[in-house]
Amino acid sequence: MELFLYGLFPDIYVKSYIMIKVYLYDLHNLESEEEYAYRIRRASEKRRPALSAREDLKTNKKALVNLGVSAVLDEAFKEYGITEKNAVFEYGKYGKPALKDYPDIHFNLSHSGRYVMCAAGGVPVGADIQKKLGVKEAVARRYFAGAEYERILACADEASAETLFYRYWTLKESYVKALGAGIGDIFGKAEFVSAGAGDNAYGEYMTIACGGKDTEYVFREYAVRGYGAAVCAAKDADISDIKLIGGR
Repeated sequence: MELFLYGLFPDIYVKSYIMIKVYLYDLHNLESEEEYAYRIRRASEKRRPALSAREDLKTNKKALVNLGVSAVLDEAFKEYGITEKNAVFEYGKYGKPALKDYPDIHFNLSHSGRYVMCAAGGVPVGADIQKKLGVKEAVARRYFAGAEYERILACADEASAETLFYRYWTLKESYVKALGAGIGDIFGKAEFVSAGAGDNAYGEYMTIACGGKDTEYVFREYAVRGYGAAVCAAKDADISDIKLIGGR
């Protein structure tokens, strides 16, 4: 598998005090009998599939995803001496998970296609990954800021429009999830503004304007082949490269 990573913000924009670590698990890893058995042993009862054979997973997408979630949470919680199996979770108004007994440990999850993604650290964080399936013009028109929608329409070709659409989508989702808010409350009000030379060039710093003011959050994007992905964290966090875990 080819994985391409690009950071945003140059050093001039970063005041790093808290590390946010980012993890990615490929569900295709579970095609390995050894990996499957290992993840079954590690998973909590809630996420362990009630299946007798690995082959049954091919028709049970939820079971696959649950094992992927267990894998990324296990990796994210490792440095805190916690496992997914023994963690106790609670959920916010919009379903954002949290560790009941560890309020200072923040994390967030996302799943799309073959990947499960997790970001974790000491400040509020949001993560999003989306498989690229073409531009959803109706979604952009309804949920994006007007200027963002116009930029997508102005792209020179479909590939550029798709790239920009999923950049905006994952940045917005990660921001909403960091806030623990609802899509309808934030998406259209938060406009992403590029400080670089072009909207389609990874590697540039991105800010987000709400009511004319920049937010107290930082962002990092990742380009996983065929996917868009982004992480958002409270200001003064340093967001890591993606760590690809498990299996082959």
